[in-house]
Amino acid sequence: MFYGLVAVGTIGGMALSLLGVNPMKLLILVAVINGITAGPFLIVTMLVSSDRKIMGENVNGALARSLGWATTVLMLLAAVALFATGGA
Repeated sequence: MFYGLVAVGTIGGMALSLLGVNPMKLLILVAVINGITAGPFLIVTMLVSSDRKIMGENVNGALARSLGWATTVLMLLAAVALFATGGA
């Protein structure tokens, strides 16, 4: 699966390059998409990592939970700020 995804990404990148897509603009677009989707993914990660039914004894401790939720809020605020300032 991993090598298949690497191959698809490589072929896709090569195709975009041959079509004349500006690689710098594409990198910025992908970075924006990653920043916007990070918040929801972090929410799911925090919920799973704090659930004793799923994680058993390996649930997050208080410090990891606090830092994780702080990071999640920061990423969500950054995504909101991006749209609020018209950066997207």
